Amino acid sequence: MKKFIYLLLILSATSFGQNAKKMSKNLTVSTTSEFNKTVSISFAHKNLEELKATGAFDKIVDAFNNAFLINFTVENNSQYVLIMDYKYYYSAGRYKMIYTNFSANIIDMDNNNKIVATIQYNGKFDLDALAKAISSKLYKTKT
Repeated sequence: MKKFIYLLLILSATSFGQNAKKMSKNLTVSTTSEFNKTVSISFAHKNLEELKATGAFDKIVDAFNNAFLINFTVENNSQYVLIMDYKYYYSAGRYKMIYTNFSANIIDMDNNNKIVATIQYNGKFDLDALAKAISSKLYKTKT
C-alpha cells in the first residue's frame, strides 16, 4: 500500500512538472515600462454580457482572484483591469468545461486606458494553473 501511495506522489509531481513546463512554453507575458505591480487590479472579459448567462466567467474570475491575491492587490474598482478573452466548450466525456487560447491586455484606467501588459496562452489550460502562472510571471517583471 505504501508503494502505491509513493507511486501516486511521484506521478503527481511528474505531471505537475510537465504541466508547468508546457505552460511556460505556451505562455507569453509582456509588460511596458509603465507597468507597476503595486497597483490594484481587477478582472473583466471582452464579451462579459455574453458570459454572464452561462456562469463560465465566475469560475475564471475566482481562479484569477485566488492566484493574484498572493502577489497583487485585487479590488473591484482598481486602476488596472485585466481584460481577457478565451474559448471554451463543455466536454461531455470529461464532464467539465475545457478552456483554450487565452489572451488578455492589462489596461491602466488612470492613464487613458493605456495597455501596460499583454498576455497570450495557446492551447488548452487549467484555470487555476494558468492564473497562477500569469500572476507569477507578472510579479517577476521588473518595475
